[in-house]
Amino acid sequence: MDRAEIRKDFIRRLFAVAISVGFATTLVRMEWVENGELPAGAEIDQLFILFLGLIVTVLSWDGYLASIEKKHLNGDGRFWIDIALVFIYMFLLISSKQSDFWLFTLVVIYVLYAAWDFLTVREHMVSYNKELVPSIATSDYRASLRQVLSVYADGFRDRPGIDRGPVSTLSWALFFIVIWLVHRSLPTVGTIGTCLFAIFGLALYRYDKRKTLKGQNVRGFSMPRRAFLIMSILVLYAGVSLYLR
Repeated sequence: MDRAEIRKDFIRRLFAVAISVGFATTLVRMEWVENGELPAGAEIDQLFILFLGLIVTVLSWDGYLASIEKKHLNGDGRFWIDIALVFIYMFLLISSKQSDFWLFTLVVIYVLYAAWDFLTVREHMVSYNKELVPSIATSDYRASLRQVLSVYADGFRDRPGIDRGPVSTLSWALFFIVIWLVHRSLPTVGTIGTCLFAIFGLALYRYDKRKTLKGQNVRGFSMPRRAFLIMSILVLYAGVSLYLR
């Protein structure tokens, strides 16, 4: 078993630990479960945060395993980001009782996703734009900063043949940052409402990462469509926040 396979197996096991310790332990320790009653008040908020954390963790696990099957986990940077992410997932689940932490934790997760994608482009440039890879390049070739940025620029321009995964991650990371900023300034939507908006964003992000548009051999929405979806949700969230003020 080579190094990349060992790392993949290790992270897979950590995901299982995060779910069992973070989700299962938190759930069984909730008062409504221990007392055999229906959840009420703050416990309902906690349940929404808990299930959002579970959705984030499971979708990440699924997307992560699919990604490293093609783009092996050779570099140290992505490996340590993976370890950090698993423990952050666990923290998100365990801290679900504290309604002040979860949204900022989600922002941190997406910032790390964007950093992970950036390093992936650098390590596996051939999967994003093979024209930039020298013909004499070896398996340990690392793209320059300029080459990596060109992949992002081409992705924003929807250049044919350029994988849009990194642009998708960066765009949705900005989405969650704006949601967090709006919620900090105007928290009128509340925990449950904000969770629902966040879950909708999570679902669209994962769909964006997997979607292959008709007639194209690259994944991801076109940039105008992605921008329209993100701006529509943000405007709706901001509008509801102002309306409930």
